[in-house]
Amino acid sequence: MKLVLDIVPNHVARHIRGSKILLSPTGFTHQGEPQRSSRDVPGALNPHAPWRDREKVLDGWFVNLLPDMNQENPAVSRYLIQNTLWWIEEAGADGLRLDTFPYVSRTFWHDFHSQLHAIYPKLTTVGEVLTEHSTCTRS
Repeated sequence: MKLVLDIVPNHVARHIRGSKILLSPTGFTHQGEPQRSSRDVPGALNPHAPWRDREKVLDGWFVNLLPDMNQENPAVSRYLIQNTLWWIEEAGADGLRLDTFPYVSRTFWHDFHSQLHAIYPKLTTVGEVLTEHSTCTRS
């Protein structure tokens, strides 16, 4: 049996407790009133798309409820990577399911995977991508 953890480095609950890093003024992409992220995931996945198309997905509160963490802030990025390493070690995880994968920048994912695989070379990761054209089934 293998253990896969669900990791969410994109957003948090509105009323989080904990890290002073995330609660800092630059810990989130938008302060104050929520700005909803776009669901134009194909635009975010296309590395050649104009920034205005990717920005609508990468910056803003997820589903207008959950604050978007600012992975461009080096302290936030480091916190998210170190927190994930802690969970892998603590739980003995074999893999990670990366929630809302397209809503996080490729730069962060590059650094995230580089550092995790340097320590856990056999770690498996899979990114969740849900678009308007995706279908979900429940059993």
